[in-house]
Amino acid sequence: MFLKQEQKKGISYTWRNVLKGLHLLKEGLIWRIGDGNQVNIWVDPWIPRGETRRVITPRNGSLLHKVAELIDPITGSWDCRLVRDTFLQEDADCILAIPIQEGMEDTLAWHGDPKGNFSVKSAYALASRRRDHHNNADASSSISGRGENVWKSIWNVNVTNKIKMFLWRLAHNSHPVRVNIARRGIKIETLCPMCFRLDEDGGHLFLKCKKVKQVWRCLCLEDTRTLLASKASALEVIESILTLREETKIKVVLLLWCWWSARNKTIQGERCGSTEEVCNTVAYHLMNMEKLQIGKSARAPPMNLKWQPPPAGFYKINCDGSYRAKSGLGSWGCIIRGHDGGFLAAGAGALTGISSALHAESVACMKGLELAVFLGMQNVMIETDAAILKTALTSQEYDLSALGVVFKEIRSRMFSEFACCIVSKCQRTCNLVADCLAAHGANSGDVDSSLWLDHAPDFICNLVSGDVPGAA
Repeated sequence: MFLKQEQKKGISYTWRNVLKGLHLLKEGLIWRIGDGNQVNIWVDPWIPRGETRRVITPRNGSLLHKVAELIDPITGSWDCRLVRDTFLQEDADCILAIPIQEGMEDTLAWHGDPKGNFSVKSAYALASRRRDHHNNADASSSISGRGENVWKSIWNVNVTNKIKMFLWRLAHNSHPVRVNIARRGIKIETLCPMCFRLDEDGGHLFLKCKKVKQVWRCLCLEDTRTLLASKASALEVIESILTLREETKIKVVLLLWCWWSARNKTIQGERCGSTEEVCNTVAYHLMNMEKLQIGKSARAPPMNLKWQPPPAGFYKINCDGSYRAKSGLGSWGCIIRGHDGGFLAAGAGALTGISSALHAESVACMKGLELAVFLGMQNVMIETDAAILKTALTSQEYDLSALGVVFKEIRSRMFSEFACCIVSKCQRTCNLVADCLAAHGANSGDVDSSLWLDHAPDFICNLVSGDVPGAA
């Protein structure tokens, strides 16, 4: 099997690098449990936690071998007593929160991505963590949550994705400036291509180069440049930029981006842009961004803030879930109504062994479908306020995620048990009844579910009446 290849003496340089990439790939893989027949409990990575993704419980002579042996053959769910007796509490809690589905095969996924899909970006992040751990360094801040927080802040900056990636690379000092290239063992002239005075590293190119200083002054940002130049690392520079006032922040980001573009044109043999030209480019981008923002505001459709009934012949299922991370407990709630807004059925209950809010939302959706099947409904609409759940039920985008088996099972039921099943996403204000039912389930203190048929329970009567078309 390709994944089991190892380095041998005398192999070529190309094959050696392929095997290095293979080693990185294996470090990021995780098994998604279906029936558990392919996964070794003690060796394989299958616990969605930490870097190793393996159990921390010592084997101590246990005869258990495959994950399938931890599953109750009668119920098709985890054998809770066996899991609790075999593993430390930390492992047991994590295992019992993994969704499993009888009849589905175990699959390999990529642990570094929420969707379970491999990407160069997530592989680079993993390689950076490995490098920093090996060097006991903090250059990319990947060891702690600091780098993750910076990335989230960068993602919220109101610029194009291309510029966001530029900022992320700048924070990690990974741009191919000449000092970085030389550090990798490549013989290259390291003088700055813009001023030819000092070596070109990130701090010099963007903040200390004689020519870039003129651009900062021209844009009335000299005080900001001085502040940034005093920082000890690229990450601190980006963190400082992200704390600036919105208008100044965007201006600084565009300055850095335009200066990088001017530098790249220069090293490709084009004429070095003047200070005035670079400033004009920054002003041009600022003007275009303002126009785009005005256009978006003008085109924004009005939001529907009230629940809407389904068309005639359909029944609408609204579902919602809640999750408490500290306890690992959750709850679900769902309600089914007809085209006139009239109440037909509802359910609620508490949940254990839940890994996330999305997991609770998914269970709530499953419960709503089960209730609709029980009532013999054929044409249904599922409405949720969870955007990821809607995407997961209308595509295969999240099939390799930690909840992939749940999403696939829900879709299977949608197609096999209904003539027509439509999924839509709504605002939270349109899902208040389901939210109230989920809160009731959380406070019930009982995992057994409660069902209401024909008559709505008192605690949601006013909300249901308020959703009826024509109600004030």
